Amino acid sequence: MGNVTSAAASTHPGRRGGAHTTWTTSSDDAASQLALPDHENNMDDDSDVEYDAQTLSAPTPSANLETDKGAGTVRTAGDMLNSMPLWAAEGVADEQCSSSLELQFVYGVRGTDCRRNAFFTASGEVAFHSATLIVMYEPRRHTQRFLRGHDGEIRCLALHPSGRVLASGQAAGGRTEICVWQLDATDPASVLTGQHSGGVVSLSFSPSGERLAAVGSDPMHTLVLWDWRRGTPLAAQQIHSEPIFALSWSPVEAALATVGVRCVKIWGVFAEESGLTGRSAQLLPSGKVGMPEKGNDKRSPNFLCCAYLRSGMLVAGTSRGEVWCWSGTALCARFRAHDGPVFCLEVERTEGWLLSGGKDSRLRLWSPSVRSPLHPPACPTPLPSFRSQGRP
Repeated sequence: MGNVTSAAASTHPGRRGGAHTTWTTSSDDAASQLALPDHENNMDDDSDVEYDAQTLSAPTPSANLETDKGAGTVRTAGDMLNSMPLWAAEGVADEQCSSSLELQFVYGVRGTDCRRNAFFTASGEVAFHSATLIVMYEPRRHTQRFLRGHDGEIRCLALHPSGRVLASGQAAGGRTEICVWQLDATDPASVLTGQHSGGVVSLSFSPSGERLAAVGSDPMHTLVLWDWRRGTPLAAQQIHSEPIFALSWSPVEAALATVGVRCVKIWGVFAEESGLTGRSAQLLPSGKVGMPEKGNDKRSPNFLCCAYLRSGMLVAGTSRGEVWCWSGTALCARFRAHDGPVFCLEVERTEGWLLSGGKDSRLRLWSPSVRSPLHPPACPTPLPSFRSQGRP
């Protein structure tokens, strides 16, 4: 008969009092011994575990093993890594599996490098993005549905003034740069490509909802105006070599603003929809405007978010926790809003209150004059999440 392998086991005390189990194998070619620790007696103290030297010889590939079911082949380690287990080979079916997986719920949202990435829609759903998906969450029933159309990770969203249309911008990579969705459908109503090969940083619909502004992540962060219904670009201008973080339309749709690293630009939008003209906003006060500079730092801060008030004043949140205000391009006010960077600014549509959110985990509500926080919040409907002085 061929090389027959047999095994036997015995137990003996270890060097420190622990028990070891010794397995001995024998064959016509070699004999070896392997000592294994008895883990039941050493569960609480790994320091007592000692291993004897392993001298186990691998059986030859040609060795056969007699079993009740016939002869089997003793396989080497290389054979086992590159082949199907013997027990599975007998049950392999030729036909493909008929089962499939269906996505039911997404946990988590991309928020480390983007702003304004969650919206309440007109239907009451919450729209946000995660990876390549737009997730539509129904809070009353705790269910989700998904909009699929991007071939790369989504970085930004914008909600149409009607609340029934959503635009999504893709990060670098892929072919679907911007998708515009009718939220009662599952496929994009429009796909905008050819202008943002490096990805899209920020999106914003005009107050009328007819135009869509997009900022790319190309080296000069190009601003593009789109007729999103027809899928055609109306105008394009390079903004700045430093990163751009946000943009916002003026209430009368005659201008929009872009903010970023020590950069605030206000863009005039021509009525004939054929071009953009940009002017830099004032960043260094000519006289005493608002707060004095800290120490010897005379540089302007980074601007992380922006919004237009109903009066037409532009406000922007800074990395220093301040809110700066402009009338046209002239800096007219600065004030402390948060302990740490100001990440978001939103204007309430009914009365025009300004809402600010910062890294200090606080939300503050400001009067339309934005001269001081409300004390107490003089809102038509009480907001239980706000206390006096704008504290959460």
